[in-house]
Amino acid sequence: MGLPYFEANKIPAYLPKEELVKKFHTVEIKVEEISYKFDLVSIGNPHAVCFVEDLNKIDVCKIGKIVENYKYFPNKINVEFVQVIDRNNIKVKVWERGVR
Repeated sequence: MGLPYFEANKIPAYLPKEELVKKFHTVEIKVEEISYKFDLVSIGNPHAVCFVEDLNKIDVCKIGKIVENYKYFPNKINVEFVQVIDRNNIKVKVWERGVR
């Protein structure tokens, strides 16, 4: 696994100017009237990570496809939904870019 990069130009992500002054980027993307916040990172490939309360309530295919192709991501992006179970455990569901 590569080193994490948080700079928009290394992800790459074309973000609004007010976002570009920040070291870490969180973008809000609305899908069917619900806003989701994604933390952006690249570890050699781009990822948008959304922490959620309940993974069972997330339609990963529908939301993932929209986020993967969102206007901010010229090369598309992998999308992860993460539920923190406890201090030592998490659950993750992934929408892998380019997979249909």
